[in-house]
Amino acid sequence: MKGKVLIGGLLGFAVIFGAALWYFQTYAYYERVQLAPPQAPQVEAAQPVAVAAPVGQAVLPADTADVGQPPVPGSLDAPGATDSAALDTSVTDRPAAETTPPETTTPATDAAPDAEAAIDGATPASPDAATTPAIATPDSDIDIASLPGLVSIRLTRVMDNMPEPMLAEAFEGIDAPTSPLKFKACFRAGNSIPMLTETYVIYDDATPLKAPAWFSCYRHREIADALDTGGAVAFLGEANIHYGVDRVIAVFDDGRAFAWHQLNQCGQAAFSGVDLPEGCPPKPER
Repeated sequence: MKGKVLIGGLLGFAVIFGAALWYFQTYAYYERVQLAPPQAPQVEAAQPVAVAAPVGQAVLPADTADVGQPPVPGSLDAPGATDSAALDTSVTDRPAAETTPPETTTPATDAAPDAEAAIDGATPASPDAATTPAIATPDSDIDIASLPGLVSIRLTRVMDNMPEPMLAEAFEGIDAPTSPLKFKACFRAGNSIPMLTETYVIYDDATPLKAPAWFSCYRHREIADALDTGGAVAFLGEANIHYGVDRVIAVFDDGRAFAWHQLNQCGQAAFSGVDLPEGCPPKPER
């Protein structure tokens, strides 16, 4: 009787332990991730082709604006400026009734702070105060994909081995902090396979890893069969997105696409405890 109880207890413990292990491997720690919004492209400001000049002065191209400009009429450097000044002194010999004092005008740059102060109700800043406004960091300088819960789908170009964002729609993704191999994603590619094969690096020995059963859009066996039969092509998303781990993207003929992480040669050697192949970076210390 005691032996049956002991066997029953061991079987019950094994069932409970197996169920807990299955739960933690397929459900726990996984979280949904979203596709990072596309970043605004860098747009360079148009360079001026000419500079503004006072009335009567020729307009020169921007690259020669400061070379050999003719003097402004009325300035001390202008031809005949001395003669004009001598003629202007004759106004002092006119009767007082005929003389009109020149109007005193204030440059627009001096009036601008007073006008702003009148609107804002603040005291104008002194000339010695720093008036340069703080320059905000553009959104394109922020790595949005590094934020929690956001990922960026990229493909590596053939011409320079640099990754660039790819067109992706209807994105679904999961990830877990327990392992870099937990990442899986389903989406629709915005470009055809012929265009992709001419532009991006094809990934050899692509092996899709298994995803949890509840992530129904991703079926690793279907992806593997399509890669074997030519119904899909695997591309290098990003090499060493984690140490020894590559992101691989498989694109089907009908536009469906799937992404996962798998170990590369350096990662396989590092996690197997053997010597790293030539060219691999040193394994980071834990």
